Amino acid sequence: MDDDQEQPILGEGGPSAKIIRLRRPSAAHSAAGLAGDLQRLALDASASLVGLVATADQYGVEVPAPVRQAAALLQAAATGSGAHGGRQGPVNRRQLLGSAAAVAGALALRQRTSAVQGLRRVAGDEESERVAYALNRPSKVDASTVADMEAVTAAYRRSYRQLTVRALLPQAQGQAALVSQLLGGSMKPALRRRLTATAAEATALVGVMLLMDLYAFGRAWSELTDALGAAQDAKAREVEAFILGCLAFTAGYTGRRSEAIDLITQARRVARTADGLTTRGWLAAVEGELRARAGDPRACLAALEDAEVALQSLDNREQPPWIGVGAFDSAKLKGYYGLCYLQLQQPHNAVSELATAVDTLDPSLRKHRCTALADLASALIRLGEVEEGCRRASQALALAIELRHAVSIDRIRDLDHHLTPWGDAPAVKAFREQLLEQLLLVFQTAPSIDW
Repeated sequence: MDDDQEQPILGEGGPSAKIIRLRRPSAAHSAAGLAGDLQRLALDASASLVGLVATADQYGVEVPAPVRQAAALLQAAATGSGAHGGRQGPVNRRQLLGSAAAVAGALALRQRTSAVQGLRRVAGDEESERVAYALNRPSKVDASTVADMEAVTAAYRRSYRQLTVRALLPQAQGQAALVSQLLGGSMKPALRRRLTATAAEATALVGVMLLMDLYAFGRAWSELTDALGAAQDAKAREVEAFILGCLAFTAGYTGRRSEAIDLITQARRVARTADGLTTRGWLAAVEGELRARAGDPRACLAALEDAEVALQSLDNREQPPWIGVGAFDSAKLKGYYGLCYLQLQQPHNAVSELATAVDTLDPSLRKHRCTALADLASALIRLGEVEEGCRRASQALALAIELRHAVSIDRIRDLDHHLTPWGDAPAVKAFREQLLEQLLLVFQTAPSIDW
């Protein structure tokens, strides 16, 4: 049985729970490692509470009594068994709801604690103490607390460019939960609008990671839809436009091309009512990619030219920091040009643009560099430059595995069919061995990541 498969536990009444197979870490880190895996699984809606408790018991991880009680009541409700001869009585139902609420509160508390710890690292002890005070007394949300939430969310958005999804996603989820909880307090209308816009940004970051890093399209769509509603409530037009662009990406990646074009058209229309030139440029580049994938070269290149105009205008005026995720600049735009030329079957033009992107991208933009390297490898291989293409693919693969970046890994895996004519070449054999070895390593060491 594979490590990441589930194994049913059979009892007198048939299957009662499923053990989630975990890879046992070294003895020195066994308890902490297994507990960490269970915590990550607890944040994933696909892992049932009953299964988590069974898994914890199987691996010797301590389960708090209220959690065990809630799991037992949930299992009894699901099977129709219980203290009343197979009927769930009113007392048990109240117990079930109370215990389930306690567990949900415990998960939210863990997210909140994680977010406050992240706040302490980013903003310092004084700010984290102020936020903790605001959470305990939600009627006291002040301008300083809102500013702290804005600053930390912005730091997490920027951090996406180089942090792994395993490191950043729990922090981003905790931050989104923290901001949501603060919104339950009373504050001035202007502060509420700012905090609601921050909630939209934090939730959008979670959605982007689910989309780009995990390929969890359904969950990404749900998070981004929630973020869009918050942005619209806050009348944050630039944030709204950015999220619409992310939704367009999601639709495009799942084959809904017509819907993707409608969404990016709406996003660019909304962006024209806001001041953010970086967002306008990024949305134009996104439209270029979507048009290229739809096989429309004229519309694609027109959109990319719009992106260039926006960035050139940005050079001549002072702008606030971008509200998007990661970064977008002229070097990243070169990457968009290269990918679009690949989609339009123009590998010579793609190599020129992508080589420039790789050479000029800021070293901190590790995920952007990873994607550009993968696309450059594809363009080189299509031109028959197999050895250099495999070298670039190897660089991209090593970085993609380190970052756990699903978009880049997917593109690298797609290189294989382009390598078929040169299957006996030493460079191709070496790359294929590396690809197999690295992907197997990922599945062995990260079973809780949904690839």
